[in-house]
Amino acid sequence: MQSPSPSRQATPTTIELCPDPTAIAAAPADSAPAKTAACYAPDGRRISTSQPGLNIIKMTDGSVRKVIVK
Repeated sequence: MQSPSPSRQATPTTIELCPDPTAIAAAPADSAPAKTAACYAPDGRRISTSQPGLNIIKMTDGSVRKVIVK
């Protein structure tokens, strides 16, 4: 078995997979809180207000929340 020659040394390699591991952007300071845009029942029917049980709430910022009302 031969030992590696001194002229063939390994060069270090750096790989950056994700510069921001959380990938969470900060919310703008002037953003208003999201309000309820629509309420839906689990079967997809649009309802006027939250009802007991599971409700799917679509917010004005485009996010969707699943809320259980007792």
